[in-house]
Amino acid sequence: MNCIIPGPNIKILSKALHALAKVGDELFIEARREKLVFISLNLRKTVCVKYYFLDSFFSSYVVVEDALNDQNEAITCKIHIKTILPLFKGIHLEKKLDYIKLDHEANSDKITLRMKYKCDDIIMIHSLKLMEPAILTIDVKPDSGCNNILTTSSCYNQLLGMFSSSDDEITLEISKNKMNAKNYCTGAPVNLNMFEAR
Repeated sequence: MNCIIPGPNIKILSKALHALAKVGDELFIEARREKLVFISLNLRKTVCVKYYFLDSFFSSYVVVEDALNDQNEAITCKIHIKTILPLFKGIHLEKKLDYIKLDHEANSDKITLRMKYKCDDIIMIHSLKLMEPAILTIDVKPDSGCNNILTTSSCYNQLLGMFSSSDDEITLEISKNKMNAKNYCTGAPVNLNMFEAR
């Protein structure tokens, strides 16, 4: 896999990585023929977040066809997300960088990021060690259907404002016409905070 993220898209990538870091500690990277997929799971594997970056997101996107076959639809690697986050900290990173080049060989135990700065043509090379490979399994039955929740950011802000910041989990129950959001306090009497959206 070899791809180049142009300067204007670095901010989008940075926000995606920071959002994935809030979900889990491990980042699964899948390089497919037409897209790059970033996946993060929480510890209990009850929450899975995926970001798809289509080949049009990159100024150059190449996946070696020899590494892909019928059994292997993607080149997959896993990295501890805290090793990559410091590279995307800073204000106006997209204005400072010309591009970021992401390289990974199919059988390598490292992923390389080349960050080309606009001033003085500086290229910083970061070689990050990958974690032991693991098969990504999510316990979702294919016939269980698919749920999409689409609303404005103000609705999500209102929803989160109804719950305490100390709540570890919020459960979403989705049915055909509504979504319920609930929190549970272990050992407390059942007096649920609930937000119902129709």
